[in-house]
Amino acid sequence: MQWEFLTRRPVSPQPGPPCKPFTPSGAKKYKLYPADLVVGINQGGLSMPSTWPQAEQATLAAAAYDPGFCATVLDAGAEVFTHPDSQRAWHVLQQLVSAGHVIDQAALEAALGHSLNAAPSTDYWPILLEQRLQRQLQLLGRWLTKPRDHVSPTAIAARAMQSLNQALNATQRGAVLSGAEAAQAGLEALAAGPSCWLASGIPLWDAVAARWGPDDLVLLAARPSQGKTALGLQMAWHTARSGRGVAFCSVEMAPAAIGTRALCQRTGWSEEELSARLLDPQLEQALQDLSRWPWRVMDANGSSVADLQAAVARADLTGPRCDVVVVDYLQIVHPTGRPVSREQEVTHIAEELKRWARRDHRLIVALAQLSRKVEERVDHRPVLSDLRESGALEQIADAVAFIYREPEGEMAELLLAKNRNGPTGSIPVMWQGATVRFASR
Repeated sequence: MQWEFLTRRPVSPQPGPPCKPFTPSGAKKYKLYPADLVVGINQGGLSMPSTWPQAEQATLAAAAYDPGFCATVLDAGAEVFTHPDSQRAWHVLQQLVSAGHVIDQAALEAALGHSLNAAPSTDYWPILLEQRLQRQLQLLGRWLTKPRDHVSPTAIAARAMQSLNQALNATQRGAVLSGAEAAQAGLEALAAGPSCWLASGIPLWDAVAARWGPDDLVLLAARPSQGKTALGLQMAWHTARSGRGVAFCSVEMAPAAIGTRALCQRTGWSEEELSARLLDPQLEQALQDLSRWPWRVMDANGSSVADLQAAVARADLTGPRCDVVVVDYLQIVHPTGRPVSREQEVTHIAEELKRWARRDHRLIVALAQLSRKVEERVDHRPVLSDLRESGALEQIADAVAFIYREPEGEMAELLLAKNRNGPTGSIPVMWQGATVRFASR
């Protein structure tokens, strides 16, 4: 006798399906239907938000101006674009290139018969590739859930893995240069000189940081209450002051607390002085300065690296591009995937930050904690092995700097322990605790 779960009333058992005779192993073969296993992940899919047609048009306009970028866009395929007008523009661009015509935006618009209605920009290209990958994954998931009684699960898994690898390679592949082209690119970078992507108001530190630029991951590490957030914030608004877009992603502190610290640093007042001088014209001027410069503070509490990427990409659409991203701090960024050892989680977070810097050509400054080992030595100056919870951080980062402050007093040092693009050494600075900032000495 069986019972219904909700009513607890006895019900009569229902007859099951008839039993099939046992088939010995190997007597029945799985049939493989190629047409049934073809994963059309590059066709159809979900539509992008309504704001994206303009981004697609801007990308195609940039392809019409830059032959190298045009080859990249054509190589990626028309399925990167979701709007019918954008797909048609891609095919027209391909026809013009195949015919050997001189390509520019005017020629493309003449062939289309209408304007693109967007200024040329390559900034949206990484986002378009990620959106295509998302559509491909959704279609692949639907294909996997479709019942197939006569297809081997091993064959299904193999084809799914093949399709997934193809989708990932199409999104993450980079340029292949000859040795001569790579050397020429290096000479051009040297001729251009330091790009000054990062500033702090400390001349000696800025001279070292001038060699850091897009694609770099910089770690700034210290023990708690040594000034990591203060220096990261100081670099954020000083860099924005020079004209570069900056995103300060605060995983630890609320945006209001970050804003108060920025006002203290800009005015040179303590928090108590700020409270007592709310109507002071100097405070109003500092507020106007911080509002005018292209920097944004993001509340990243509980965010993963993917969440940070999405937030910064959205910020790019509403203002100047965030060339520099400051993450406060690395060890409390939310890990993704299955729970593993803490060391592997932190290593994975650092690897994701580095891939993000390379893919989007940003300079990422990640603040980090040091382990307690530094306090157990006679000399409390940090070394690379003091990086907390992962020995791979020093290998992944392009530069690693430490903050060392004397136990008492204002004397401090910025210790550059690793620098792929320049010298290492110590930079003497002064800690101004009342205004939570560092200065030269």
